[in-house]
Formats: sequence, structure tokens, C-alpha cells
Amino acid sequence: MNIINKMKSLIVILLSFMVVIACSNNKANRTEETNIPETSDVKRQGIIVDKQIVNTQSYRVLMVTGITTDELNNQSIEEILNKAMQEMNVAWYVVDQETYGKLKPRQKVEITSGNKQKDSNPPIRDAKRVEIKATY
Repeated sequence: MNIINKMKSLIVILLSFMVVIACSNNKANRTEETNIPETSDVKRQGIIVDKQIVNTQSYRVLMVTGITTDELNNQSIEEILNKAMQEMNVAWYVVDQETYGKLKPRQKVEITSGNKQKDSNPPIRDAKRVEIKATY
């Protein structure tokens, strides 16, 4: 009789464990559905600090966000970039050749991009629209 009670207890524990696992998997699936839609665009304002031709078909600019006018006027591009890298306020934006030709370091811009980015440091995002706001 004692063995039967132990078997019943073991079955109850195993069933309880399986229910907990099933519920936790269901919860994880629901959080994935609430993510931001991939079609939403993100606008960011910042300062262009560098430009780069990756190859004959790919152009990109490096933009720093969260910079003050004082920092821009009193610090070198290298100092600004070092601080931005530490604070993770910097990203590369892939642009077309015509836009690349119009952009220069120390220009304030607003860049619209999708919410996806390539994993790198700094991250790489595809620019959908670039608007020059000012040149310092």
C-alpha cells in the first residue's frame, strides 16, 4: 500500500510540473505578439560625425544623438564620438549616394528609419528619410 501512495504522489508531482511548463510556454508566446510592428518608423535627431563609403553600392553616415550645442562647439569629433560610444548614443545609417553627397560632419539631421538594426557596435540601420536641420 505504501508503494501505491508513493506512485500516486509521484504522478501528481509530474503532472503539476508539466502544467507549469505548458503555462510558461503559453505566456512567452503571448509576449512575442505584443512587440512593436516591424512596419513602424523611428525618427531620431542628432549630429553627423563621420561618413563612410563601404563599397560602390553602399554609403553610410555616423550620427550621434543626445549632444548639446556646447559639446558640439567645444569638443573635437573624436571626443564627441568617444562619449557617444560609452553612452550608446551613436549609430550608422545606410543612405543612398545622393544623400551621402549632401551630408557633412557637424550637420544636425533628422533621420527616419525602420525599427530593425544590424547587430554591430555601433548598430547599423537603414535610413528611409534624412532631413538636414542645421550646420554647425
